[in-house]
Amino acid sequence: MNSTDSKFLLPFNLKRFQNKKVRTINWIPILDLCVIACLLGFLRTEIIFSPGLELNLPKSETFAARGISTSSVLTITKSKDSLIFLFENRIFNGFSEWNNYLESMHSFKSDSPVLLIKTNASTELVHFLTVCEIAEKNGFKKILIASDNPE
Repeated sequence: MNSTDSKFLLPFNLKRFQNKKVRTINWIPILDLCVIACLLGFLRTEIIFSPGLELNLPKSETFAARGISTSSVLTITKSKDSLIFLFENRIFNGFSEWNNYLESMHSFKSDSPVLLIKTNASTELVHFLTVCEIAEKNGFKKILIASDNPE
């Protein structure tokens, strides 16, 4: 800066504006790069250009999954040293509580009630056979077994 510039800037105190450097970010080049990256990404994506695969699925009259209907579900779990029975939204501790409940019911909703027993491999065979005997004594005609770990 020469002396003539300082003479003009001094009376108006404009020198304070001259020393500051104003830094701004030019957003236009950044925006251009983002648009170019998006366009290249869209053009390079194979999903846009792949037409897909046409499948001719067989037509059937019934599409509902068929299963075996059960009238009751019994879940057997083990808690420390005792068995816990989950039956019709109730919890029973041991065989006697579950047996007493079944005896108090007296009747089932269907003519041939089916009991689905959910258990795992840790259930002993003696306990399972006791459950089967109690179920048969209380009117269940069929017993189905479901297990997470069949062994």
